[in-house]
Amino acid sequence: MSTNTLNPSNRPSRDQQARRDPFWSPDGTLIAFDACPDPQCSSGPQIAVTKADGTAEEKFLTSGLPSSYSPAWSPDGKRIVYVSGTGASNEIYIMNSDSSNKIQLTHSSQYTNLSPRWSQDGKYIVWLRLIDTGTAQLNVMSPSPGATPQSYGPSLPAPYNNGPTINTTRCRPFDAL
Repeated sequence: MSTNTLNPSNRPSRDQQARRDPFWSPDGTLIAFDACPDPQCSSGPQIAVTKADGTAEEKFLTSGLPSSYSPAWSPDGKRIVYVSGTGASNEIYIMNSDSSNKIQLTHSSQYTNLSPRWSQDGKYIVWLRLIDTGTAQLNVMSPSPGATPQSYGPSLPAPYNNGPTINTTRCRPFDAL
């Protein structure tokens, strides 16, 4: 990993805008995150990347409605999984790290999908699916179009104060993934 220090003079010009959900690229050179591309945040947050050493402006990989957020790099650094949606329906998408080839993986209009992450080998994506205002399920699927998500475990508490959380004292180990 690089030992470069951040260069404050090269910080993005939108310092007043919130940036959330930062995620390092596997090689440590880039950081993906979500941020508003304009001061009014008229299109909601979008996925952006910047150099980890602070030497470049952020580059937005998504734009327009709906909002896009919660990015996570694939282990090989070639793809990013993220959430995009309009509040009532948030779906899981993947794209190449250069923003090409955006693919919607889930089609679950009655649920909200959150916090997608890759398995260490890059063969699966795991995320939380909110079932109602108080419960969530873990879901796993291959990052291939048309793959079927598998739900694991019982419904778990998912308070809305800071996003979904899982009370691990109530979880049982998975039989197999």
